[in-house]
Amino acid sequence: MFNEQHAGPGWLRGVGLVAAGVTAAAGVVLVEAIARSWGTDAVALLLVSLVVLVGIVGLAALTGLINRISVRVCDKGVVGRLSPFRVFVIPVNEITAVHRSTVTVVEAGGIGYRLKPAVRYLLFTGGPAVTVETTQGRSYVIRSDNAEQMIAAIDELSSLTRSDRGNGHVPGAGSAAQR
Repeated sequence: MFNEQHAGPGWLRGVGLVAAGVTAAAGVVLVEAIARSWGTDAVALLLVSLVVLVGIVGLAALTGLINRISVRVCDKGVVGRLSPFRVFVIPVNEITAVHRSTVTVVEAGGIGYRLKPAVRYLLFTGGPAVTVETTQGRSYVIRSDNAEQMIAAIDELSSLTRSDRGNGHVPGAGSAAQR
């Protein structure tokens, strides 16, 4: 129905490369230290350090290198991803309203997937966006260069869901006037 992707900023790839280099270099040093310490009490600490290094810094490196946001409207609802992670799925029956909006990086508190008490943001840059409000009182502000197309896809999905249920009504779905 709808699919949009945004590549992250180039500087984030640079951070990912540096993190990958640090992970590789520190990993070599730790493996060497483990080999020299095999059979001693220090080996457990070194193994834990290696796992933490590869797990945390390696994941940061991977995220920095891939850094892509994708938003899809499909039969599951609205799916947001910050590669390599799926960060949210909004089922269509939880959507109460959808409208066009504008978002800034400052308002969101940074780039990527940002969490505030009642609002979730998915963005790399400021600009046009779609705000999706849910039955749980949470709003999702999703940066989009194709806001009208995303809204139309969500409306289409809502109407398909209504016809699938056979009663002409999706609980919690907003009317066209709310959108």
